[in-house]
Amino acid sequence: MRETRQISYVLHTRAYQESSLLVEFFTRSFGRVGVVAKSVRKAKPRFELTPFVRFEISWSGKTQLKTLSACESLEYHGLSGKVLFSAIYINEVLMRLLHPYDPHPVLFDGYQYALEQLQDCAGFEVEICLREFEKMLLRETGYEVVFDQDVQGECMIEPDSLYRYFPGKGFSRSEEENLPALYSGKNLLQIAKSDYSDRQTRKAAKQIMRAALQPHLGNRPLHSRALFVSSNFRNDGEK
Repeated sequence: MRETRQISYVLHTRAYQESSLLVEFFTRSFGRVGVVAKSVRKAKPRFELTPFVRFEISWSGKTQLKTLSACESLEYHGLSGKVLFSAIYINEVLMRLLHPYDPHPVLFDGYQYALEQLQDCAGFEVEICLREFEKMLLRETGYEVVFDQDVQGECMIEPDSLYRYFPGKGFSRSEEENLPALYSGKNLLQIAKSDYSDRQTRKAAKQIMRAALQPHLGNRPLHSRALFVSSNFRNDGEK
């Protein structure tokens, strides 16, 4: 099988044999695709496979692991500092949640948009970009978090009530105000409308997204999160 001129981004690479790389691409038409990029670790490689660059690639092969036959860079997203760590985090969660050859064109477009947004983000805007991408990721992979509905009473979230979040199920109204990890209905409704102007809403969104993603990320800690913590960039925009 041969596929040509597929728009893609590099999600992950690792060394293979003496001079090659195993590369996981995120493509619009085929989802996550694993390829062997031969001889790219030589002194003068045919092309450089860098994350956050939009590529047009071609590959061939009859097995699940294909061979990269052509690669052209189209656009580079200049990222650095906290923004770079956030983009690395996005790549890592995509690697954990996406299955090979399972197309998600809406998610692919959302990924491109997130990279574009991160280029111009500062302060808590970085956090907002991450939360919106996480919401889309969960929705497009079948694990959507519904922020405006009480799953127990099958009714709308009330702004003046408190709710607990149950991963994989949703929010349930709590009659006890002193329980840990309670979220106000007001904050949940703001998240549903993508309104993160309130600091408490941003804090709640981060906690909920982390809880919602955890069952699907596996037991291994996120490498990007450890890098971020060790980089001394911790602030309101922390993942």
